[in-house]
Amino acid sequence: MKRHKAKLTATLLLCAVALAIPTTHRHFRAASVLARFSNPHDAGKLANFEHHPVDEKPFCFDGETEHICGRIYSPHDIANPPGIVLLHGVHPLGIEEPRLVSFARALGASGVTVFTPPVKELADFRISPASIPTIGLAARALHHQVGRGPVGVIGFSFAGGLALLAAADPRYVNDIGFVAAIGAHDDLSRVARFFFTDQIETIDHKTILMPAHEYGGGVLAYTKAEKFFPNEAENARAAIRDWLSEQPDPVLKSSEAKLSPSGRVRFEMLRSRQFGESVTDFLRMVAESKDEMDAVSPHGRLARLRAHVYILHGTEDNVIPASEANWLAADIPSGLLKAKVLSPAIVHVEPTHTISAREEFELVDYIAGILREAGEE
Repeated sequence: MKRHKAKLTATLLLCAVALAIPTTHRHFRAASVLARFSNPHDAGKLANFEHHPVDEKPFCFDGETEHICGRIYSPHDIANPPGIVLLHGVHPLGIEEPRLVSFARALGASGVTVFTPPVKELADFRISPASIPTIGLAARALHHQVGRGPVGVIGFSFAGGLALLAAADPRYVNDIGFVAAIGAHDDLSRVARFFFTDQIETIDHKTILMPAHEYGGGVLAYTKAEKFFPNEAENARAAIRDWLSEQPDPVLKSSEAKLSPSGRVRFEMLRSRQFGESVTDFLRMVAESKDEMDAVSPHGRLARLRAHVYILHGTEDNVIPASEANWLAADIPSGLLKAKVLSPAIVHVEPTHTISAREEFELVDYIAGILREAGEE
């Protein structure tokens, strides 16, 4: 591990020279964030570069319909640090998801106040417009807490697209200064069709063939269970929840047994991705849900956006294909897109284990851009 960190430092310097990018103090801070994230127990020099002790405590705010409590990570030896809202993706652990906690601690130790609010719809495998005000109000609460210029929002996976919608909402436009969308979607209908056809349309009107990950279809069927499993939506949600949260086989079989025979067939199609002639039915359900999917899609809905945008997407992402990053970039109003990185270094929102020096530097440069943006008033 020490050898790897030495390599990262050398990578930072050599790639900066090769790419004619000035290496800044912020790049070393960014590299230290990635070092701490990859190994929270690393005690090397890079991981400890400008390392600040972090206090973790509950932080609550009023949502649209309820009082919401998340967790705030504050560097306690810095006066007036900037703020970033860090959003979990579609995951049942929500703000307790270990990788999210690790990233929040790594960012906090770099001198940023980080707030992780629970977004209950995403933790319940649902992509819903109800999440948008939660994100916007979380940003407003952190903005008031840090007492300085608008805060940033980092959103993983579907939370990235929802974060952009919150930033474009006039109610929150003064609270969100930038959005980092990592593995985000632009048009949920387009991505939904990919889940069932293994085909995704690119911005230059080509069609890419790629086997979709079964997780995406499961999330969509859970969100739209009334359409996918008429008359047994709640039983279907229970079975899909057990599947997506990787419950033991006896638990999964028990919940699946509560479905009707036709429901069990459809459920197994989702799990195996063997749709056969039923793919027509699945695509019809997607088409019938277009209005609801548009409501949670940035596509065509960012005209009022004023926040700067940083896009990062894995080139081999088979949940939300990388082509969505190009569509998303085209939807960002002129002058607001500050970075678009398509990298084989991540798969969906997770870093891969083996990456090149150039790819490593691109990630460092991306994080450095976020730190620079966060630190500006």
